[in-house]
This record gives sequence, C-alpha cells and structure tokens, in this order.
Amino acid sequence: MVKAIEVRRFNERGKDAFVTIVRAKRVTILDEVDGIIADPTMTERIIGSDGKPIQIEVLYFDRRLEFAEHLSKWFGPGNSLSGLVGDTFLWDWLSAAWMRTLVESSAKPLMTVIGGQQDRWILSDT
Repeated sequence: MVKAIEVRRFNERGKDAFVTIVRAKRVTILDEVDGIIADPTMTERIIGSDGKPIQIEVLYFDRRLEFAEHLSKWFGPGNSLSGLVGDTFLWDWLSAAWMRTLVESSAKPLMTVIGGQQDRWILSDT
C-alpha cells in the first residue's frame, strides 16, 4: 500500500499529545496517532522552496535499510528536507506518520511492536 501525505511537523501541543498517546499504550494507539498527524492545531506544514507543501510517500518496508534509503531521498544534502535534519518535532511526526505502516507490516501483535520503550517512537522526551 502506498499513500502520499503532506509532510508536517508537530508543534508543542502535538508533541505533547504524541508523547501522551505513546506512553498510554492503549489498543487504540494507531487511531489516536492517525488523528493527530494532520491536525492543524497540533502540526505545522513543511513548505518546500517552491512555496508548496512537500508530499512524501508512506510505504511498507521489509528492512530498516530500505526505510533509511527512502528517507535519505528527502533528507540528503540538497534535498527537500535537508535543512530540517535536527528538527525533533519533524522526526517525531515522521515516527507518528509511519507508525501504522510499521505496525501493520510487522505481523507481530500490536503491543509487541509498540514495545515497552517509548524511545522506539519518540526521539526526545518533553
């Protein structure tokens, strides 16, 4: 399954909501995360140098290396998101945006994939 979404970044409110959702580890976690990744009260658009929102494809990957290669197209030198490499609000948003895809492609139970360590999903704690 391939879907293109508008790249966003969490604002403080969105970051706090994401941290709360991940820490709670409810069985509704995927729906809760899906509900905040495009919420304009919790996120901000990332605008490209052409003045248009940046779109990224959310793909299923069998291996982490493939995922890294996909992201490098966006974050490598001179690419659309290269100036945001250190933006933790963006990286946490990317984690949220890929959460459903990563969980559903794993063939493991939800809570096994979510795991006991929030740092699997949250780059930096607030």
